[in-house]
Amino acid sequence: MTQPRRYHFASAAQWGAGLLARASPAADGSFAPFAPWGVGTLMQPGAGWGAAIAPEDTALWNDGAQRLWQAERADPEPASRVVPAALGAARHLVAGRTQLWAAGRGPELSAWLRDVSVLRLRVTIDADRIVDLAADGSDGSWVLALRGTQALALHVDCSGTTGPCVELASHCGTPIGLACVGERLVVLEAGGTRLRWVDPRRADSAMTIPLGPVRPGGRATVIGSDARRRIVVGGVDDAAFGGGAWVVDCDADGELLASMALPAAPNAIACSADQLIVTTARGTWRFGLAGPADARLGEASASFVTPVLTSPPAEGRAPWLRAEFRALLPPGCSAEIAQASTDDADQLAAVRALLAETGLAPAARRQRLDALLDWSAPMRFERVDGSALDAATTCVLPLHDLRARWLWIAVDVIAAPGAAAPSALSLDVLYPDESLLQYLPAIYRAQAEQPGDFLHTLVATLETSVHGLDDRIATLGRLLDPADAPVPWLDAAARWLGLPWDDALPTPAKRALLAAAPVLLAQRGTRDGLRALLAALLPAGRARIDDVGVAHGFARLSAAGSGGARLPALLAGWPDDAIVLDTKACLGRGRLADPARPAPDPAAWLAGRVEVEIAATPTEQRAWSPWLGPLIEAMTPLTARLRLRWTATTALPAVPVLDATLSLAADPPNRLGDGATLGRSRLEGRRGSALDDAGAAPGLRLY
Repeated sequence: MTQPRRYHFASAAQWGAGLLARASPAADGSFAPFAPWGVGTLMQPGAGWGAAIAPEDTALWNDGAQRLWQAERADPEPASRVVPAALGAARHLVAGRTQLWAAGRGPELSAWLRDVSVLRLRVTIDADRIVDLAADGSDGSWVLALRGTQALALHVDCSGTTGPCVELASHCGTPIGLACVGERLVVLEAGGTRLRWVDPRRADSAMTIPLGPVRPGGRATVIGSDARRRIVVGGVDDAAFGGGAWVVDCDADGELLASMALPAAPNAIACSADQLIVTTARGTWRFGLAGPADARLGEASASFVTPVLTSPPAEGRAPWLRAEFRALLPPGCSAEIAQASTDDADQLAAVRALLAETGLAPAARRQRLDALLDWSAPMRFERVDGSALDAATTCVLPLHDLRARWLWIAVDVIAAPGAAAPSALSLDVLYPDESLLQYLPAIYRAQAEQPGDFLHTLVATLETSVHGLDDRIATLGRLLDPADAPVPWLDAAARWLGLPWDDALPTPAKRALLAAAPVLLAQRGTRDGLRALLAALLPAGRARIDDVGVAHGFARLSAAGSGGARLPALLAGWPDDAIVLDTKACLGRGRLADPARPAPDPAAWLAGRVEVEIAATPTEQRAWSPWLGPLIEAMTPLTARLRLRWTATTALPAVPVLDATLSLAADPPNRLGDGATLGRSRLEGRRGSALDDAGAAPGLRLY
């Protein structure tokens, strides 16, 4: 039986081909529910005005006077500095990769280096005043301005060059805020009660989203975004509704996700993928994403509906096999999967038109889609008890009873209070090229082709099991591939091959050793094998092998052309206990050699002597010492005598050659914590002062 064909969804582009709602795509192709904001932290008491978050997640805000505050993502204590009034009192800030944009109430826009040490440029907009700035995700800025009663949006790049103006429709009142998500602009308009999506390339509106369903009686005053997927809107309720301050989350597709109370009315708002900065008259707050302990995370969910899927018609088989949805489901989280199918061409056309309606938010399109299609009861799945927390759960929806040609699959991942957020990994919808039913006798095949038949259900179950086994068999080779094998399999494969090994090796070193296995096994016990081992374990230039008795001869002086020794060479001489006539001879302690006995080999002590020099910092030496020595010994012959020497440096110098390039110099000075040796290092002042037996002299300074 051949492998079934399939529709596959596992990347941002593939998920984007369908209807994705309330979801936050990840870089690895998965998606998870949008997480709400968690509990806020007061970063700076007192008034705060303009706010921005740089691409590397550094938060910046000013106090409306002459001070700019800055806080790294993991730093609970912000730092501040005095800055020119044009920056400290700016109402609007945008932080790029290298520069900081600032604007006040007039038409002038200024760009400063990120350390605010230099004013790079000033740009005067052809308008009466600037209303708002929006980050473009790079080093430029979008500008919302007013010229008379006409609202304009224009882009200013990093060099100060302005692009064409986009005139915004004025029938909805004066816009009061601007944000950028991807290639679209989001305008806060209608007195802060509505968001309008604008494509600046065509100057037309894609959709409008009222804020009333989330904040009835509220009016937004500020807007911000992460320039990619998330929009935040802050405002205040009318007095009749309590007058409370709030912030509303919205995704790039216009889905209003969650609302959160603020301690005071916002003056400015800025967000990145995982932090929110809000400045108010009472202080500046920072919010991170809600964690597992936050009850609001349990309200999060994400959904996906495939585009229309088609199975080619064929005689004697069902058009569909099954849908397989893989997800990471922490304890308490769940996944649901359902299907809808049709053979009605008019219904198909209506669904396609609805899915292409970009003027509606994804959630609204999903609601209308539910009314158009007859969905099956959703199958609910949870993580198997006892399975690893990082193990994916496979949710299988049987489709073998379906006979319709066109199909849609809907999946939902649902978070739970007190648990980490779930994530969707992949979705596969399988339809057969052949079926096991074709191998049954005709009398059974005719009966099994009826929907709901037990034999058909049994065969479909067997097909599911067989294809699962086939997939496992097809991927067994990856378990022996050093580049793809799971870490536990690296240890098993190395022991099976008999390689020098230690379970404490770093994973990259394990993969490199297995990749070099052919050379290591063929050259074991040789210099080339030892060199291959060190090349796999250590960075280049960190190891040197010296086989003293083989690589070097003894230094001999001779006339030119008489075959003297080559450098480098071993210097030989008489040992301290040698007896030399007329120089050092003692009665009763020495005698003339017996000519019948062979003279001892003076180089015998060098036989089998191998020196390995390793260049490593003290930290690297502590990390490598437990396993490097035993692995080197495992690659040397039993008769060899190994000496391992550590050098406190990050690279070994080249072997010196006695020519014009040779430089004789002292060792570099030692530094505490980085190669200092007891008995060979001392503390000195700039004038060479040293500590003697009497201790430190008065006035001694340590630098």
